[in-house]
Amino acid sequence: MLPKLSKSLRELSEKITYRHWVMLAGAASLLLGLLVFVTLNNNEPKQEKTVPVDTVHVVVAKQDIAPKTIIKEGMLEVREMPAHLVPADAVSDVTDVVNRPAKVQIMKDDIVSKRKVLMDISMAGFTGDIPPNCRAVSIGISDVTGVAGFAQPGDFVDVMIISKNGDKMSGRIVLQDVLLLAINKATDSQTSVPKEQAADKKDENKDGKQGDGKDAQQSENVSAEKAKTKAMDKLATATLALRPEEALKLVTEAQEGTLYLTLRPYKPRDKFTTDTKYVHYSSVQAPKKADTGVSRPAVGSFSRPAPAPAPAPASSPVYTAPRSGGIEVIRGTAVSREGF
Repeated sequence: MLPKLSKSLRELSEKITYRHWVMLAGAASLLLGLLVFVTLNNNEPKQEKTVPVDTVHVVVAKQDIAPKTIIKEGMLEVREMPAHLVPADAVSDVTDVVNRPAKVQIMKDDIVSKRKVLMDISMAGFTGDIPPNCRAVSIGISDVTGVAGFAQPGDFVDVMIISKNGDKMSGRIVLQDVLLLAINKATDSQTSVPKEQAADKKDENKDGKQGDGKDAQQSENVSAEKAKTKAMDKLATATLALRPEEALKLVTEAQEGTLYLTLRPYKPRDKFTTDTKYVHYSSVQAPKKADTGVSRPAVGSFSRPAPAPAPAPASSPVYTAPRSGGIEVIRGTAVSREGF
């Protein structure tokens, strides 16, 4: 069987010409290329299916916005951005932030969020506590004039002034139902304590040969400094919310006397008091000065000095009628008669 097969192949090879071999090689090459093409197409990675991304509309800054700048509509624009890149407090409507101040620096193309804008005016700090139609004015108070520290920010107070003119003492309520914004303690204790310590140390290191009078003077100065510091500790300032015309009135009238704060109750029975003035005359009379009999011209008036009295004329010699007998003797201005 095998010899017959080899004989058949030998005969077939003898019959195949060069042309047949070229055609056979071409067909094999074509078949091989087709096989490679099919294999590569089957091995290509499958494309992943694209998942649609959720987008939202957000407000973005068109320009740099400085802090405390009032945001205008032209500074903003609405853009569409992927939802996973947008913060939870992002603003989606321009009208929500227009005419509101920026809290921090907002850069161009930044997403505008509620944390970057003063959505509530109270977030502006102390200036946010001032009513829109008022101004903040501070006055000096003490423990006595400031209700001993019981008045706290947010309370409402009345302001009265006490003034003295001679034996007349007058008081009146200047303002009523005023909002108290702050109480600020103004002391010099931090700066005075080192000075006192330095003075005490200096006194301890002084030579004992110095006189007692000098040591007493220095001790008195230190005591005065301590008393001054203790008095300064009690001083404070009260900041009130007043309309501009009320602020001008309070500052002007404060020059006439001492201001006092009166704390209003939580729910006052009456909002305003009509009787706002009181006058008292002191019953203690000031000691009068003894009258010297010399009238003094009023201050500011002009009067000419009284003319000096003219000198009295010299007395003329008294002439007496001559008596009978004797000799008339004249001695100076006196005339006498000597009898025999």
